[in-house]
Amino acid sequence: MLKEHPFLVTTTFQGDGDTIKYDITKPNRSDAVGKAFKLNADGIGELVDDGEEIDGKVIAVDDDDKFTAAYMFGGLRLPLGDSATVARGDKVVGALGAGSAKGYVKGAPAIDAAESDTATLAAEVVAAQKGTGKVLESDTTHALVAM
Repeated sequence: MLKEHPFLVTTTFQGDGDTIKYDITKPNRSDAVGKAFKLNADGIGELVDDGEEIDGKVIAVDDDDKFTAAYMFGGLRLPLGDSATVARGDKVVGALGAGSAKGYVKGAPAIDAAESDTATLAAEVVAAQKGTGKVLESDTTHALVAM
């Protein structure tokens, strides 16, 4: 059973108003609640895209698109991307869900030690270093990640 750790460190960030936005008609007042986010170069929160680093999980969104987020935690359930699988110990990066929806996670890419092309190997190292956290447990729809 994937259970979230009860101890969270939370704070409020400004959402981008696009991927993280208030919508009274949605359950929990936003489609972003429960999904993975990152802070962009301007310090604005947005849902992660495929392969991006993860800063935390959206907990609630207010009517000014400011959102409460868990950004340091002992273990939170994050939704797995479309066709994504993870294993215990994997690091995670952003992924896309059904219909290319943002805010999902997948396992960080592995480095192919046998790769002889320097440019390809360098790209693999950069992609793998974006991984964060550690998968504690997973099922077919979610990963329990310690950050």
